[in-house]
Amino acid sequence: MFFSNSGAEANDAVIKLARKVTGRLNVISTINSFHGRTISTASATGQAKHRDKFNPNMPNYRFVPFNDIGALTKIMDENTAAVILEPIQGEGGVNISFGEYLKQVSDLCEKKRIIPAYR
Repeated sequence: MFFSNSGAEANDAVIKLARKVTGRLNVISTINSFHGRTISTASATGQAKHRDKFNPNMPNYRFVPFNDIGALTKIMDENTAAVILEPIQGEGGVNISFGEYLKQVSDLCEKKRIIPAYR
């Protein structure tokens, strides 16, 4: 358990923990996501209007369309530490994960020994 003051701080912690535990660097996020305003979480945010005003961004963040398990599967590799996503995207529009998407993401992460981070 880790107590934090904000969602950005919690997301920052999970990114650092995933990288430490796996020894990998890449974090996959989704387009239109919002993960916070720290430099790391802004870099993980899938909206240029929130991310690019904090340039230069942190490296090793990759983005896929929300609800697209095929795109996620394709981009995952041996350098992927974590997948961070919102079950319902609020800041990027009200985008709801559908069907078995979250279970598929979880199963895929487990198979590839990647940390899934839902908030």
